[in-house]
Amino acid sequence: TPDTGTLDTLAPDATVDTLAPDATVDTLAPDATVDTLAPDSTVDTLAPDSTVDTLAPDTSVDASADQGIVSCKAKYGAANGFSLCAETGTTCKFYVRTNGATCGTLCAAFGGSCFGGRDNAGTCGEFGTDSCNIGRQSQVCRCSR
Repeated sequence: TPDTGTLDTLAPDATVDTLAPDATVDTLAPDATVDTLAPDSTVDTLAPDSTVDTLAPDTSVDASADQGIVSCKAKYGAANGFSLCAETGTTCKFYVRTNGATCGTLCAAFGGSCFGGRDNAGTCGEFGTDSCNIGRQSQVCRCSR
């Protein structure tokens, strides 16, 4: 069925792309306006099969290294059975075998302060009383960076 709409006149050097047979064309509302580019403007386009890569955050570099704060692994990594559970800008949370000692003692032995310690359930799971002063065979300690 022929289109009964009106067609604006194209500039003498304009080109018109042909649409695929099953393509649909959106129409503008009667009072819609279309922005135009300045005569010398260019628009960058990607090739049809182009993809844009996004980089994952670099987890191999300690985010606070440039602030002079050592990583949790560097500070506490030599502790018996050390396994890092979480690291923030100010704290290290890790599983460790304390062999009856407290997290307070362990943190201090590596030059840190204790923020808490809980009995472990597996490696990083926690339960029980949160205390820097309870001796356990193994536990999850939270120490300062």
